[in-house]
Amino acid sequence: MRAAIALGSNMGDREANLRAALRGIRKLSDPAEPFLVSHFYITSPVNCPPDSNDFINAAVEISPRLEAIDLMRALQAIEAAMGRPEIRELNSPRPIDLDIIYYGTLQIQTPELIIPHPRAAERRFVLAPLADIAPSFGIPGMAGTIQAQLAKLPPDPTFLRL
Repeated sequence: MRAAIALGSNMGDREANLRAALRGIRKLSDPAEPFLVSHFYITSPVNCPPDSNDFINAAVEISPRLEAIDLMRALQAIEAAMGRPEIRELNSPRPIDLDIIYYGTLQIQTPELIIPHPRAAERRFVLAPLADIAPSFGIPGMAGTIQAQLAKLPPDPTFLRL
C-alpha cells in the first residue's frame, strides 16, 4: 500500500528542513519499494499569522512499514525532533509540517486522525507536489485524479517551483 505525505517549512533553512524530514520519512518506508519525492515549491502562507515567511512545500509517496495511526505518530516525532512545539497557535510558523494526505484507499475519521486529508483538494501546495509523483492517483472521496483536481484550482502567480 502506498501513502503520500505533504511536507512544508517556513522557518529557518526551509530546504534543509525538508531534506532532514525526508531522511526521517525514508526510515519509515519499505526500502525495497520506491521512495518518490516531488519537486520543491515556494508557496505563500495560507491562514497564517501576519508576516509569516513563505513556505517551501513538497510531497513524498512511500510504502509505509507502519499502520496509519503509527505513521502519524512517527511523523509527529520527526516534527518534534526538528523543533516543532506540540502546543502551538494554529497555522503558526514552523520548521516542519508533515501531513498524511492518503494511505492507499483507506478512509479514516477519528478524533486523532483523518485520512484522506480533508482539505487536500483545495490546496495547490499539496496537489502540485503530488501531481509530480502520483498524477493519476484518485484520492478516496475526491472526484477524479490528483492532476484533475489540480486543474480545477485557480492559477496562483506566487506559486513557484524550485
